[in-house]
This record gives sequence, structure tokens and C-alpha cells, in this order.
Amino acid sequence: MLSNQHQPLRSYSADQGREIAAMLEGSTILITGGLGLMGLSMLGYVEYLRQTFSVEINLTLTAKTDAALPMSKSFGADFEFLRGNLEDVSFLDRLPEFDFIIHAAGYGQPGRFLLDPFSTLSVNSFATIKLRRKAKSGFLFVSSSEIYSGLESSQISEDEIGTTSPIHPRSPYIEGKRFGETATLLESNYGAKYGSVARLSLAYGPGTRLDDQRVMSELIVRGITDGAVNLRDPGDRLRTYCYTEDAVEMLFGVLMKGAGQVFNVGGHSTTSIRQLGQLIALRLGVKFSAPEVALQPDSSPVNVSIDVSKVSSLIGKEDFVSLELGLEQTIDWYIGLLK
Repeated sequence: MLSNQHQPLRSYSADQGREIAAMLEGSTILITGGLGLMGLSMLGYVEYLRQTFSVEINLTLTAKTDAALPMSKSFGADFEFLRGNLEDVSFLDRLPEFDFIIHAAGYGQPGRFLLDPFSTLSVNSFATIKLRRKAKSGFLFVSSSEIYSGLESSQISEDEIGTTSPIHPRSPYIEGKRFGETATLLESNYGAKYGSVARLSLAYGPGTRLDDQRVMSELIVRGITDGAVNLRDPGDRLRTYCYTEDAVEMLFGVLMKGAGQVFNVGGHSTTSIRQLGQLIALRLGVKFSAPEVALQPDSSPVNVSIDVSKVSSLIGKEDFVSLELGLEQTIDWYIGLLK
């Protein structure tokens, strides 16, 4: 349990928030994967819209388990929770229609989405089709920058695509996301005419769980529990991280304004894994080390860096939370979890 309540930065644009709040007034929203990192962060954004602009938004969250339900109190309290598995046809059929649906379910952690590849495929394909038919006004599919796997260039734009094959180690996730994008962007004869796609890249922040297996989370937990941040490779791979408050602001902009289009959603804070580890160690006041040669094979991309100019133009976003400030918030969140 948290030792104290999460205090969000709420670094949102007031102009953007006012516009989105007016568009969502009186609506119903479903967020799948609602107790995951992005689900909780989107709950926080809805709570911000309610409190700041005095709008009524009826929110429903779904998740496979309710284990992370206590965390939601740090982000917002007013929502309906539906526990269910998106691979269960009967559960999907029982869901009512919603004005807007954000399909954010499914693990974004390689160590998890590869444990059950058929589940990974199903959540991004079959469930996407079923959910798409439940959205009356707008549908947002949260895809991934993994779509670009195989490209080594930086600042990848939405008109590019990766080069991996269906037998790539991460193919269940990559191909599932590709299918989900297609299902989302097809013209519909009922409900929302078009859906929108957000290719999310490396979101981080408060809301992550202790068992999160992404690199940043592992380094933070290791630093707190072991008193040292030790990498398993030289840490020369590049990552561009996006703080969750920046990410959700872009996601809601894509949902409300980007129908029928694909948008990259990411940040501006590019760093190597080595530099990331050093920042975490510095913040925690612990030792840092990295080997000169990798201790195990790594199928992850060499450089994850996407061009977010399209979505920035869509919502007029210019300011992003710095990696240093975002890390401070994330580390404090983990310290609270461990206490």
C-alpha cells in the first residue's frame, strides 16, 4: 500500500484541457487496461478535467484483476470498475456501448507480453474488433513504437513501418499491434465512423507496479532494494522517454481530434540506458556500474526515437516534462510503494 498519496505534477495545458473538457461534457468513456500505468494516468487526466473545468464525465475502467485497485485512489476516485478478461467473448459481449473507448489493455513489457503470445495477439486483434463496435463517437487504439522494429533511424515518422518478420522474437506483440491498427482505421458503418491510433513510445511515471519489467523500473527497484544500479550490458542503446502526464494529454488529443489517423506519442528526453542508470543512481545516492560487454543477448531496438511533431501540431503542445523531473516523481512513487 502507498505510504502517502501521489501528488501529480498536472503540467497540462489549460487551453487544451478546456477544449477537451468541453468535448467530453456528459459523455461516457471506457478505458481498457484501466489499472495499468497508462490507465491510471488517464484516470488522473479525467480527474483533472472534472476538477478544473467542472464537467461531468462518466468513466469506466476494465482490468483482468483488481490487484492494483488501491493505486487508483492516488489518481481519482470517481469511476466504475469492471473486472474481466478481454479474451472472454461473453465479457466483451456484456459490455454496453460507450461514447468513447480507449483500448490500452495488454502488457507493454517484453518480459510479460512474450509469456503468453496467443493472449497478446488476442487482446490486440479480436478484442479490438469487439471493442471498436462498442464505441459510438470515438475509438482510440493504443499501439506502440514497436511497430517500427527493425528501423535504426531516429525521429521516425508515422509514414514509416518496421522491417521485422512474423518470426521475430517480439512478433506476437508487433503483429498484434499492426492488426489492431488496421481494425481501428477501417471505416465503420455503425458507431464511430473512424478510430484513431496512437503509437505510444516509452511512457513512464507514477502508476507503475513493483513487478514492472521495463528497464527503467528494474533499475529503480534495483537501486532502492540493492543499494546499487548495475547494468547487464554497456547501456549504449538509446531511448526517448515520455512522462505519463505528457502522454495522456496527447492521447486524449488524438482521441478527440485525430479520427482516421495515426499519431506518434512520445517525449523529447533522449538518453542512453547507461545515462539513465547513472541518473537513477545519482538520485538515490547509490553506486553505478556497467560491464564493457553484454552479459546476455538483447533483441530490443538499438534506438527508439520517434517524431512527435504531428501530434504536437494537432494539440499545440510545446512543453514536455524533463527526464530529471519525471524520474524524481517516478522514484518517489517507487519509494512509496516499497514502504
